[in-house]
Amino acid sequence: QLVSEIANRMVRRLVETTGTRARLFRQNGTIVADSLRLVGPGGMVQIEELPPPGDNDGVLPAALDVYDRLMRRLTRQKILPLYKEHPRQHARDYHEATTALSGEGTAMVRSAGGDRLILSVAVPVQRYKHVLGALMLTRGSRAIHEALLEVRIAILEIFAAALAVTVLLSIYLSGTIARPIRRLADAAVRVRHDHGRQETIPDFAGRNDEIGDLAVSLSEMTTALHQRMDAVESFAADVAHEIKNPLA
Repeated sequence: QLVSEIANRMVRRLVETTGTRARLFRQNGTIVADSLRLVGPGGMVQIEELPPPGDNDGVLPAALDVYDRLMRRLTRQKILPLYKEHPRQHARDYHEATTALSGEGTAMVRSAGGDRLILSVAVPVQRYKHVLGALMLTRGSRAIHEALLEVRIAILEIFAAALAVTVLLSIYLSGTIARPIRRLADAAVRVRHDHGRQETIPDFAGRNDEIGDLAVSLSEMTTALHQRMDAVESFAADVAHEIKNPLA
C-alpha cells in the first residue's frame, strides 16, 4: 500500500535538484504524489518553473528557430502527440503509466506546443514482483534545446572564423601571387606593342620564389629580343645602303 504523505516527501526529495517532475500512481491508476504539487492547509499548490529571463533574446537564436521550423515543414517530420494534463490526473491519461502498471517500463515523447517537447518515462513500483504502482518521470526539452543551441552557435563561430581566415588568405595570395603575375603579363603585352622599347619588365628579382625567377627570365628575354631587333635593324640599314650605293 502506498501512503500519500510518505510518497509525496519521497518524490520531492527524489527530483528536487534534477529539474524533473515525478508522479506516482497507485495500482488502480489514481495519483498518489506529484513533485510539482504541495499539499498545505489551504489546499493543493501547483509549482511551475519559470523560464530564465531573456530566454529567446538575440538575432541568432531567432534565425535558428525560423530555420528549424522551415526544415520541419520541408522534411515533414513525424507529428508527435500533444501533451495534455487534466486537473484530476489518472494513469489512463498517460500510455507509459498504464504500461508501467502492467509491469513494463516504457518512454514517450510528446509535443508541448511549438518547438517544446515533453520527455517522459514510467517504470513499475514493485515489491516481490507484485506491482504496487507506477512512477512516471517527465522533463521538458528546454535543456536539450539550450545545449544544441550552444553547439550550433559554436559551429557557426568556427565557420565564421574559417571564412574570415579564407578571405584574408585570399587577399594575401592576391597581393603576393596574382597581382605580380598580372603586372608581368601586362608588361609583356606593352613590350610587344612598344616599338620605342621604353617599356621594361617589373623588377621582382628580390623575391626568392618562382615569381622572382619568372620576372628575371622575362627581363632577360626582353633584353635578348631588343638586341636581336637592333641587329636586324642594323643589318637592314646596311643592306639598304648597299642597294642605294652599289659597288662598281
